[in-house]
Amino acid sequence: MADLPELNEWTEGIYQLETSDPVLGGPDGIDNLQGKQLANRTRWLKGKIDSLIEGTLSVAKSVKLATARTISISGAATGNASFDGSANADITMTLADSGVAAGSYAKVSVNAKGLVTGGGALAIADIPVATSAQMATGTSLSLVPTVLAVMSLFAKRSFGKNDYIRIPDVPGGLIINWGSALVNASGDINVNYPLGYSAMEFITLAVSGQNTDAAYLSTGVVLGGFTMPFYKTTTGVKSAGGFNAQWISIGR
Repeated sequence: MADLPELNEWTEGIYQLETSDPVLGGPDGIDNLQGKQLANRTRWLKGKIDSLIEGTLSVAKSVKLATARTISISGAATGNASFDGSANADITMTLADSGVAAGSYAKVSVNAKGLVTGGGALAIADIPVATSAQMATGTSLSLVPTVLAVMSLFAKRSFGKNDYIRIPDVPGGLIINWGSALVNASGDINVNYPLGYSAMEFITLAVSGQNTDAAYLSTGVVLGGFTMPFYKTTTGVKSAGGFNAQWISIGR
């Protein structure tokens, strides 16, 4: 006994056996026509069901879900909304407390998600402080000086008869040199500054140790020192020297 052949198709209509139909079997017999038509439909339906199960066929669209679902958010934020597919759903989120009390803080701690996890006041260790050495070399422009570091720029020290002071005591500060020098037999004083200038000399003055001789403003002033002549106040001739003169110079 053989099976009826089946086609994977939806056969429209099922043949109605008539009283005049003869009894005829076989694959094309009239008595097997209804069975073949129903078998075709069954095969077609089975193919659709198999495709749905395998995911190769999309299900038909529905207007909405039979039972509405609640979509919830939890963790750093909370919120929920009911969704049945008939319309869009908006979720109003509420941020969870970070554990930090509301207020203003000088410094805060932030986690990888950008959330503030801590706050507090500034400590000494939080402030980039300039050392005395950094201030002296001019490498502290982005740092905060301490009172001690600032005071170090004006450090107290003993001064000599031939000495200098730099205000502030860093490269580029104003320099005041002073001293005493012997006027030589040529009537000149030759002075090397205790601290030479790096940029320019502003003014250099000298005073004779005796009232018969006076200094003359010389053009022989350089960054490292100067030569200045003395002349007799009565005759205008060059001094014979042999006496001390006091001098002062300002530059940077």
